[in-house]
Formats: sequence, C-alpha cells, structure tokens
Amino acid sequence: KDPYENEGDQDDVLEQIMDPLINKRPPVPASCPAEIKKMMTTCCNEYPEDRPTFEQMDIQLRAFKVFDNNNNNNHYNCNRGQQHQHQHRHRNHSVPESILNEVFPPHIVRALQAGEKVEPEHKEMVTVYFSDIVGFDKLPIEAFKVSNLVDRLYSKFDELSHKHNVFKIDAFKDTWMGVTNLIHDQSDDHALRMARFAVDALDAAHDTWIDPERPALGRTNVRIGFHSGPVVASVVGSRNPQYCIFGDTVNVASRMESHSLPGKIQCSDVSAKLCQTTMETMETTLSSDKVALYSRGQIEIKGKGKMHTYFVGNNNNTNNNNNDVDTMLLKESTLFWSSNISLMEPPPRGFDR
Repeated sequence: KDPYENEGDQDDVLEQIMDPLINKRPPVPASCPAEIKKMMTTCCNEYPEDRPTFEQMDIQLRAFKVFDNNNNNNHYNCNRGQQHQHQHRHRNHSVPESILNEVFPPHIVRALQAGEKVEPEHKEMVTVYFSDIVGFDKLPIEAFKVSNLVDRLYSKFDELSHKHNVFKIDAFKDTWMGVTNLIHDQSDDHALRMARFAVDALDAAHDTWIDPERPALGRTNVRIGFHSGPVVASVVGSRNPQYCIFGDTVNVASRMESHSLPGKIQCSDVSAKLCQTTMETMETTLSSDKVALYSRGQIEIKGKGKMHTYFVGNNNNTNNNNNDVDTMLLKESTLFWSSNISLMEPPPRGFDR
C-alpha cells in the first residue's frame, strides 16, 4: 500500500517530506507491533547517520517476535518478505541468533538488534591471544585440504574457547585470536585462564593430522603468544560488521606469537606475573590447575626493543625435536612458577613478522 495514498498531489507530498520544518513521514498503523514501530521511527530519523544500515535492519528483523490476531507466534524474515509459523520460525531463527551470540558479546547483540549505535569501550586489563600454523604457506596439500585442516583445527580451538571461557575475536587465514576479561569479569584469573587455554590449544594442534589421508605429513604445529594490558573494543563496519579490539596490547600479543618458536607458547613478563600471582593465591594444589613458566630472558621484539618473555608449558606440551629449547624445558617437570632456568637465546631469523 502507498504510505501517502489519497493525500493529494504527489509533488506537494514530496515537498513536505523534504521540508525539515514539516518533516512529513508515513503514519504508523495503530495495530503495528511496538518493535516494528520503533524500527520505522528510527529509519525515518532526520539525521542519516542515526538511521540503521540495511545489515542492522536485517539483524533486527531476524530477532523480532510478533503475535498475530490468533496469538500465534510468528517471525518476520526480511529476506523473503513473509511470515513463518512458529514451527518453521524456530528452525530458521535459531541459527542466525546463535551465530550472533558467537560473533558478538550479548550487550552488542542487544544494541544491534535495537538499531543503536555501538560506542567504543575501554577495558583496562585483558589478555590477548594469537596463534598461527607453522609452515602454513608451504603446506604440500591442495587448497581444499588446507581449508579442511584449518576448519578441523580451529573447530577444536573454538570448543576449547568455550571450555576456558575465552572470547574468540577472529580467525583469519591461519591465525586464531581470542581474549579474556573482555566480555565477562575474569579479573582474578584472565592471564592464567588464557595460559591454560594455550596449553590445551597446543595439545589439540599436536593431535591434528595435516592430511588424514597422508599421515606421513605428520601432525599440525602451531606458534602461540599472549600478552596482557588495556584495549579498546568496538564494532567496525556496517556490512558484515566485526567486533574488534585495538591498542598496543594487541600489537604486543601478536609479537609474542611471531617471536615465539614452533610448538611453543610465549607470553610477556606482564602476563607471566599475573599468572604467578593467581597461582600463588589459589587454594587448590592440583597440578592440572597450574602452568609452568620458564624465563626466556631478554629478547629483541620488533618495534618494542628488548622485552623479558616467558615460555608457558606443562609436562605434556613439549616436542621431541631434540633442540636446545626442548631439552631445557624437559629438565623442569614441576607445574609451578619457575624462574631458575637458564636464559634462552632469541628465536632464529625467519620468525619475525
């Protein structure tokens, strides 16, 4: 139906719409659901920057639940322009809703569904994780098998992120990125929580075949790093919006990963001290609740200069590569803070990104 039907000359109507003093807008039917009414009002805002994008409208429409005259629960599907009955709605609606909750924090989902602008948020202390697949660009397998490998490996990481309550920020190419103490209050243990996640992630990688049909290629190896500090979190973009974090903490966390070694977990001095503090205040004596921290000494970090870093591990995540680093790690078997190990040399050339 024409929103201005029977209102006279179309040119006059158009002038009233364009006139900021008149600001003519379509009337809202009395029977219109409150959610749709609010959305219509927002879409007609006189300031274009305050109007929702098509992507935000799509998110809102997928989340709307309205009732017909028979009190039957229906779902508006903006892609098909029709209503689906409750049984069909439950099947189709649950998928995008679950995806939203995986990609965005709950309060961001609510803001997007309401068509509200998401303001950047400052977080004083979080722990940021990065990992990448060693030798990814030189894997001797076809592209579709590379895709399959990444899917198998990062599906394991995703499961572990739920186990340790680590929020996944992104997974692009061979990099998996996550953060703690950003979405939930984990101020008491966010660094140690991330360390445990990293240990499990490393084990998961070592249990993942590069190509199940060619076992001779061996299993996957990853390089891991994390760092703790302040960040700013925000939603970026209007088409396929992404939840991102910014700040020097992210850069340092990335450097911890790129300056780590294959099969190793490296963290900054800040994260190591947070882990130590948490473990010292823990009431449990279970070794599975703790991690081992091995001083690597001062190493040169690109763009940062000398930094004191630590390797993170336990009895089960050291490789049998017979290199000096592994030999040194194997000498330590206890699962607690350890700073009496010999200082290690910086990583070889080629690990600097």
